[in-house]
Amino acid sequence: MIIMKNKIFLNIALVLIVLIVHTSYSNAQNLNALYEEMEKNNFEIKSFDKEKEAIIAGSDQYIWLPDPEFSVGLFPLPVETRLGAQLLRISAGQMIPTKGIYKQQKLIHSLKAIPVSDQKNMQVLANRTQLKQEWLQLYKFQETQNIISRNIELLKSVEKIALSKVESGKGKLSEVVIVQIKINDIEERLKIIETQKQVPINNINKILSRTENKEIIIEDHLEFPIMLFEKSFLLEKIINGNPKLQLINHNKDVVKSEIDMNVFMQKPMYGVGFDYIYVNPRSDMDPMRNGRDALQLRASVKIPINKKPFEVKTKSQLIQIEALDFKERNAITELEKMMENAFSQYETALKTKILYEDQIRNIHSVIKLLEQEYAAENSGFENLISMEMDIIKYELIILDSIIEAHKAINILENLTL
Repeated sequence: MIIMKNKIFLNIALVLIVLIVHTSYSNAQNLNALYEEMEKNNFEIKSFDKEKEAIIAGSDQYIWLPDPEFSVGLFPLPVETRLGAQLLRISAGQMIPTKGIYKQQKLIHSLKAIPVSDQKNMQVLANRTQLKQEWLQLYKFQETQNIISRNIELLKSVEKIALSKVESGKGKLSEVVIVQIKINDIEERLKIIETQKQVPINNINKILSRTENKEIIIEDHLEFPIMLFEKSFLLEKIINGNPKLQLINHNKDVVKSEIDMNVFMQKPMYGVGFDYIYVNPRSDMDPMRNGRDALQLRASVKIPINKKPFEVKTKSQLIQIEALDFKERNAITELEKMMENAFSQYETALKTKILYEDQIRNIHSVIKLLEQEYAAENSGFENLISMEMDIIKYELIILDSIIEAHKAINILENLTL
């Protein structure tokens, strides 16, 4: 009976463990999985897809002829002819656009869809950058909690030494209280950080356009990243592949195609049509073909004699291209500065990490000596506590340097597709 109960208890425990692990695993997502979810579900990115789809669908409007013209005319004072009086005129006409004009209009329309793709790519890179920044912030909070928790154990070892000295009559109770205050202070900081973690979690869920505010657990462990980018090669890649620069160049293509359209608009348009005239038969005499209706076939041409509007429009469009040239040069400068700043940020983080890792190694050596002195001679308590707090501070600085280095790499990664 006891064995049966133990088996049941064991099975229940296993099921609970599996559920806990599954829940944790379902909430734990690596960065690449978050990127994929963002590109698939983000509402703003979806809007660009629909905008492009709408533009492409609109290009079909240029495969039809202009609307034909119909008119009806009555003669209140009929025009008398040999065969009778003209009472009614029905006219119809159709203008025929210049050859190639529809093809050019369709080209302009399709070119306008390309900048929308560039805007989408810009948004994807912006979302990827922000997503990783928020992910790194969440990771920083989690690691800060881990660092503080580890150092609480160091302070508790000091507390034990202080308590043993008080019990032996060689120490001060105030020293025990000081250590306990430090421990309580750090434990409260842990609670505050737990609340702060909700901000990047909320922001990540927003970027992913999640309807529910899901918990996010980071199981990755970040080391200091290795710089794999080379400045000159990366700058060339940025100039050729950054979607902001591509957007500017594709907008230039649109304007240039509109300039070409001005040439087509200055060409004549031709038209064909007919006029049908109803004739009332004569009553005073009966000539041959009396009352025969009339049919007139006609051709027309529309010549844009005034060229000034097209010249003004072309001049304006050429100025637009010059403005886009300046925007391109400014964008290249901005991207180059972002790249330079990211490299500087990485170098600063690397130097900071090396400096404080040396500091921590030195402090650990000093702490061992101070603990021995305090245990043996009841001296150096203030220095011991100060050194323990310095370890926490320096480990957090190293964590900051790792995060800053990853942020720098994140910027460099998202300067181009």
